Amino acid sequence: MTAPTRRSILGTLAALPLVPASSAMAQLAAPPAGGIASMPGHANPRQAPFYAAGDGEADDTNAIQAAINAVRFKPRNKRSGPRSGGVFIPSGIYRITKTILIGDTLGLWFAGASTGGTLFLWDGPPGQPMFLLRDVRDAVLTDFQIKSTPRKPLHTGIRTENARGGYYAPSQNLFQNLLINGTDAPGLRYGFRVAQGTSGDANNDFHEFIRCKVKNYAKAAFTVEHSQSHTNRFYSCSFNGYRRGEAGVRTRHGSFSWFGGGGGNTVADFDLGAADPCFALVPDAKHRANRNFGFPQRMAQRRNYSTCRG
Repeated sequence: MTAPTRRSILGTLAALPLVPASSAMAQLAAPPAGGIASMPGHANPRQAPFYAAGDGEADDTNAIQAAINAVRFKPRNKRSGPRSGGVFIPSGIYRITKTILIGDTLGLWFAGASTGGTLFLWDGPPGQPMFLLRDVRDAVLTDFQIKSTPRKPLHTGIRTENARGGYYAPSQNLFQNLLINGTDAPGLRYGFRVAQGTSGDANNDFHEFIRCKVKNYAKAAFTVEHSQSHTNRFYSCSFNGYRRGEAGVRTRHGSFSWFGGGGGNTVADFDLGAADPCFALVPDAKHRANRNFGFPQRMAQRRNYSTCRG
């Protein structure tokens, strides 16, 4: 067999059918319907078999919940706990009518398009959180907005808690680029709650919040609620109660570090309920000049403030 010559290669290429450049570029640029396609270990709730509408009218609760359930799996190693892949939610308005549960799993990635693109609109009963993370570890929730209204008030945007019988202790979850907005009157009691669950005062700690914002709340934007909730870290986060919210960050026990800003609360920007909590505050440049930022007010006079020992 003789090796192909340069002339034979050029002749073969010349015989191939030509595709217009504009057609080829259109095929490359065209995204799949509904955004990213579902694949093993990952799900897009806008596509089969979930079919979320994302139009703000249809009830998308079951589709979102089914997508979360679909990416949860049990490893072959029987000693390992359940794990999760990723759920990717394209831009749209997703009407939610009951709590969405993320339960007993490791490593879920739950991502929207952006805080302006992917919006979850609460249309359920009062007294419930929109997202409940129960015994969840190393999860990432990023790039979406939660919105509620006075007509359909929401108790809590996102709550993480422990529970009896779970494989994991809730820990090291990352909340990033999230907006929780109660709208006007307000239609929201709490933004994020790190709360005690049915297993009592057990571990629920080392969570990170990056560029998270809570607006128009009645009680508190962020809470740390029990003694086994340590080393929660807030980076470039903010809150604004618009003179109706009670507190930006409220603690009962536990510890946290805050690097950011906020205001607009009737009780205090930082309402420290524990007798001797451990916390560190580093206000941003804008809020270091605000004498109403922090409690007590001497926090506003210092570059940072800490009660943690050691």
